[in-house]
Amino acid sequence: NKRDKNRTKGGDKHDDEEDDGNGVDAVRADQERQLTEGGAIVDESSGKVVTMSTLREESRRAYLKKREEKELKLLERQLQDEEELFGGESALTEAERRRIEMGREILRMAKRRGVKEEDKRDGYHLPDEVDEKLSKAERDASALTSRYVEEVKEKTEQELWEESQ
Repeated sequence: NKRDKNRTKGGDKHDDEEDDGNGVDAVRADQERQLTEGGAIVDESSGKVVTMSTLREESRRAYLKKREEKELKLLERQLQDEEELFGGESALTEAERRRIEMGREILRMAKRRGVKEEDKRDGYHLPDEVDEKLSKAERDASALTSRYVEEVKEKTEQELWEESQ
């Protein structure tokens, strides 16, 4: 049979796939060879130049994003477990309470940062409706500041204490 003949010739199933007649595999193999030799290729779908370093950067970003999500889920589960086990129990040491509170703070900050990243808009967007009653300078100022939101800075214990004095 054909499979036995391929084995005796030294070929395997993969060799048959490359020789399918459409040349797609040959083109891809050529692109892979160019990348491994330090060259660059042009992505047909986006038209961008792709090098091995850009592929590594994209892969690293995707990995870090997935890892961050995984770590946050793990932290959230740990906090839930500790809440179920210890609840409002006062048998925890001060160090354990601080560690749990720090975990909650990290989780809260990460969720808040995630919301901010979702709110960011990249690229050009049509401006909002212009109020003709305002002067040109006021319209320009409002257009410049409408996209940016100042972060609300929480006051530290030190700042609160200084204000109370």
